[in-house]
Amino acid sequence: MRAPFLAMLFASFAASVLLAAPAFADGLRIKPGQWQRDTSVTTTLAVAGEVTTLPVDTSVAGECLSSAEAVVDPADLVQEGCSLSDVTTQDRVLSFALACDTAGVTMDGTMKITANADGSQLDGAIALSGAHENGVAMTSNVIIRSRWIGDCAAGN
Repeated sequence: MRAPFLAMLFASFAASVLLAAPAFADGLRIKPGQWQRDTSVTTTLAVAGEVTTLPVDTSVAGECLSSAEAVVDPADLVQEGCSLSDVTTQDRVLSFALACDTAGVTMDGTMKITANADGSQLDGAIALSGAHENGVAMTSNVIIRSRWIGDCAAGN
């Protein structure tokens, strides 16, 4: 149950929001070059009154971004089965509400992304809660940190 929905959701959002598409419509830009993303996911499940916290799921990924890849519209953040609302950008912060209905799991939540002043770091937090169609309630909290680590290697 966790793998089909949460793995798809967090992998796709982490990649598209904080690494592969890390700038926003109001001119929030980052440095082109090599980026690294560290992601930590904490999930709690509740079944028939019994609450279980799953082991923290962490991952590290990297990607080379061109100047063109460092600009995106918030509409580009919508993944299959999900929708965004209440999108706001202010200073170097993007926030929005998120609703997803995928693989029998319905979840709602919020996301906030903050870029530092020189565009070399992005910090994000996703908080989701919902339930699987079989009645299992779940909450997930995702912390994502993306940082510029230098120029891309030749050929990238």
